[in-house]
Amino acid sequence: MTKSSAQTSGNTPICQPDSVQLRCLAIDEILRPIMEDVLDNGRGRGSVGSLAVTCRCFKELALSILWHKLDSFVPLLRLLPSHAWHQVRDGHGSKVLHLRTVDKLNLDLDPSRLAQYAQLVREFEWTSNEDASTDLLHRFFANRTGQDFLFPNMRSILWNETREAIFPYVLSVISPHTRTLSIRDSPTDHSLVARVLSEVALCCTKLQDIEILYLAQHPDASNALVQLLSNNSANLSRLASMSLIMPKGMLALALMPRLVDVSIWMNCAPLNSPLLDSSTPLQFPVLKYLEFHIDSLDAGSLSVFSALEAPRLVTFHMTISHQPTVDVLREHLDVFACAPCRSALRIFTLQCALPKDPWGGVFGNLQLESEQGLPMHTVTAETLQPLLRLSLLTHLVVKTPWPALDITFLRKCAQTFRSIEEFVLLPAGPASSSTSPYVPLDALVEFAEHCPELNNLGLRVDASRPPSDPVKFYSQSLLRILHVSDAPIAEPEVIAALLAQLFPELEQISYWPTETQGEELERDPFHDLQERTYAPAWAIVQEMVSK
Repeated sequence: MTKSSAQTSGNTPICQPDSVQLRCLAIDEILRPIMEDVLDNGRGRGSVGSLAVTCRCFKELALSILWHKLDSFVPLLRLLPSHAWHQVRDGHGSKVLHLRTVDKLNLDLDPSRLAQYAQLVREFEWTSNEDASTDLLHRFFANRTGQDFLFPNMRSILWNETREAIFPYVLSVISPHTRTLSIRDSPTDHSLVARVLSEVALCCTKLQDIEILYLAQHPDASNALVQLLSNNSANLSRLASMSLIMPKGMLALALMPRLVDVSIWMNCAPLNSPLLDSSTPLQFPVLKYLEFHIDSLDAGSLSVFSALEAPRLVTFHMTISHQPTVDVLREHLDVFACAPCRSALRIFTLQCALPKDPWGGVFGNLQLESEQGLPMHTVTAETLQPLLRLSLLTHLVVKTPWPALDITFLRKCAQTFRSIEEFVLLPAGPASSSTSPYVPLDALVEFAEHCPELNNLGLRVDASRPPSDPVKFYSQSLLRILHVSDAPIAEPEVIAALLAQLFPELEQISYWPTETQGEELERDPFHDLQERTYAPAWAIVQEMVSK
């Protein structure tokens, strides 16, 4: 089409530009990244809006980018007749849309105009916004009662709202095409949350990613979550939920054919059920990532470990709110190390908090000693021995309150985990010199010699004494980060030279003193020694190594 014919037909000439440069801007794959860069890199929505009114060729693409993702209802509310709302500044200087105090306001909005923009929205992120008054929102959504979905093409929703009056508006955002739903905060009214989730379950049956955090721990809410999972069992690939998972819920998850990523909170007491015995395996056919948050280990959690198959599991994380006794922990690790998932497993993380005392509190610095003179919950090499069966691990992180490891066990670890990239065995929470034995520097020698791919190493070493034997090999270690906890140190120049020899690529040494709990620990002589002597010495080592 020539320029004259374009003008004759009434089309804007720039739609069929003559120059190669302008012709390129008519190609979506070229123009879209330019507009997205304009939107993301400081020039903002106003500049993209200007492009939309500059040329007809830009309009459609510019509008789709502007409306692709919303974090507020304000853009829709501004489509209301101007007499229906006004904008004021609140006490913090932020702009807030308010409903005009006029009786029988007509909020009628041309449906075609609203649909023109709403059908462009694909993502919605709501984080307890206060940029529109509750009255205005109520009036807007009241006028839409019984109508079709507001956002018919909605794909992804993040909803973070604790106000009971606003939380149900998530039902106005969802659509049958929604694939991702994330509710990271919700009201304390569990019946309201359960009702909303039940309605979401009826509408959204093609969800692939569900994230429900901080949900009220109540049977109604849990049952509603199970209903949501059941209705989306064919498509779900990721679940992150801090809601209580019951036995039936676990069994339902294990049968989902596309479930790849699971992060759940389990209350083990109800899991101690005949539904989870060895004859009812938790298959998880394609699961690759599993994260458990558990209050404490017991027979219920052991039944889960015993039934777990997950032949493709690559990553396993477990956080225990209160550390169990060493016998219970050893029993769980024994079972897990024999599970079918061990051949595919590459990442294992275990973190325990302080154990409970008999009165329901936490021991803190109260140390109940075993026959060996160690705290009764001390994790020893014997406790962690089953982990040596997971020889293909590339990442192993274990943090417990009172670890007591010896050089023999650490030598076995270095010789077993030849492909390890991250190896961390450190105290979780406050440590003291009298309760958590240090690891000799010989352990670093073992890892430098046997684990060349190790990048991140964490051990509570004793750097006040040199290794028992001199280093007799040329290290090819790639280690870059070394965590030493609250390690004592003498002669920092000598330690720096040793570390440079063992780890030629070392860049960062992480040292942190004993955590303090109350004024009594601030006067602890050991803590004072750490602050005045060890911390400056490790700073010298860091400076010398990083040169």
